[in-house]
Amino acid sequence: MKIIVDTNIVFSAILNSQGKIGQLIINGSNFFAFYTVRLLKDEIWEHKDKILKISGLSSQQLTKSYETITKRITFVDENIISDKELLDAVDLVADIDENDALFVALTNHIKGKLWTGAKPFVPICGPFFIFLSSFFIFNLSTPPTSQTKPTRQSWLKPSVSTTT
Repeated sequence: MKIIVDTNIVFSAILNSQGKIGQLIINGSNFFAFYTVRLLKDEIWEHKDKILKISGLSSQQLTKSYETITKRITFVDENIISDKELLDAVDLVADIDENDALFVALTNHIKGKLWTGAKPFVPICGPFFIFLSSFFIFNLSTPPTSQTKPTRQSWLKPSVSTTT
């Protein structure tokens, strides 16, 4: 399953890679393909000082957390999104947050599912389904594999430490 992660999801995962969202990306990458827009990498580093202040992480810890999370996400060049897809996305999010248009357009472009914590997105589901973080964390059925069917608890269990 292709899952597009928005800014808040990626920031949450980087801020606390041992938390549920961080662990879903780390361990969920064995079951899901995570995508986001390439511009998000720039946005993360633009807010580096704020992230350091909020998280209490050292610069080295932030870099390690960033690498741990981002290596599990495919960053897609937003230039592959057609003008029509982008305009459709802008229309969909006009009353919510136009800054999310790229994520919605990418979701439509790669025919994925958008993972966001933004409740206002629920009414505009359109051609894709939106996972709210609380739904994704607590209600998602266990993804099947060819070998085993792990429980949610096994793939939420911290497996990678980003603290030193």
